[in-house]
Amino acid sequence: VSQSRYKHPRYYFFHGSHPKLQSDFSKWIQQAHQKNIVLQIKKRISGQQLSLKEADFNNLENARNSVLPEIKNLFLKYSQKFYLPWELMAAVAYQESHWNNEAISFTGVKGLMQITNETAEFLGIDDRMDMDQSIFGGFKYLRLLIERTPQFLPIHDRLALALATYNIGSGHMIDAQKLAIHLGKNPHSWHDLKNVLPLLASDEYLPFLKYGKARGYEPVHFVHSVLTYFEILKYNSDDF
Repeated sequence: VSQSRYKHPRYYFFHGSHPKLQSDFSKWIQQAHQKNIVLQIKKRISGQQLSLKEADFNNLENARNSVLPEIKNLFLKYSQKFYLPWELMAAVAYQESHWNNEAISFTGVKGLMQITNETAEFLGIDDRMDMDQSIFGGFKYLRLLIERTPQFLPIHDRLALALATYNIGSGHMIDAQKLAIHLGKNPHSWHDLKNVLPLLASDEYLPFLKYGKARGYEPVHFVHSVLTYFEILKYNSDDF
């Protein structure tokens, strides 16, 4: 059945001459929601399509139920201020620290959002271990990075570029974009940059890097993980 013939979306799946089939499906959907079946399907689809390991998904679910309710209001607070989905920044925080405000990495980044000392000074944050300031800083920084991306880009590319820069830093991202141009790639396309960024770790391309070598595979993993967690949190955002 063509979508143009039947404009209502449901008829894309069910022929109009079979109203009982549509009615039965609607009843099943209602029952499935009540029995939590739809949520399980969404989880399974998310894990398969977004390549999330079962253990990672289970860890996220446990933290979502035990930790996130205690800090969700802070994400909601700054979501309204910076016009970013709270689930997105919660996903960033989970990837950064697993929602552990006491986290300190071997590189010296601290707090829930794992903000560097240099970035904290730039954002006007006095205490990176203060949860409110950390979340505020994360929102402010990502919003700034998104605004710096070209407005003509699709939103997915703008978000992916901003997230990658959040992880690897502006200098290394500039290097990656210049290297992309050198290799005949689009410096604003995430499809191209996710293949160029790992090259920052190679000695072969060191002469082209103003800011030196970097673990360019990390921002690629960071973007993938954050967007995966973001999708899962959106599926479940009205559960609590």
